[in-house]
Amino acid sequence: MSKYEELWNTFIDGEKRFTRYQEEAGEFAGRFANGLLEFLGCRQNDLRLVPLGDKQDLEKACAVLTALNYDDDGYWSMGIFLAIRSPHNGQPETINFGPQAGFLFRFSMRKEKNRFQLRTPDGKHVELDLDSNDDRVAYYELMVADMKKTLANDLGLHTKRTHVRRIGFDAAQ
Repeated sequence: MSKYEELWNTFIDGEKRFTRYQEEAGEFAGRFANGLLEFLGCRQNDLRLVPLGDKQDLEKACAVLTALNYDDDGYWSMGIFLAIRSPHNGQPETINFGPQAGFLFRFSMRKEKNRFQLRTPDGKHVELDLDSNDDRVAYYELMVADMKKTLANDLGLHTKRTHVRRIGFDAAQ
């Protein structure tokens, strides 16, 4: 086997490992999002996975693997958009926030030693075992606490009816 063939085989092996890692990350992210949907008790169309980038369409949900991106810092990331709408189906809404009012979370994760770590909105890392109800609920509660704090203190959200609040992003993002 030539040195070039050795390089090619090494490349193919790396591609296979990356694809497996992408599939594992997608499964983890999908389970996380489904658990969040169940935890919040919102309608399915109020929680959407979106790719992060300059041109985000928050009204259009996409599949997990389409939303996920492998970033230069070694984390998988995607956006989780939660629309703010009246939870009362069929009843008049007292406040209409518009189609794109809500929260956009930067969901970032990486695998370390066979466990997934999530980056929290304040930049820390936490291991999350999706099979542990306590782990999931604790992380979801942190997300809800951030949203409640914003809703209670951010008067701009109440005056700019179509504004999206971003959680877990750097100031430059």
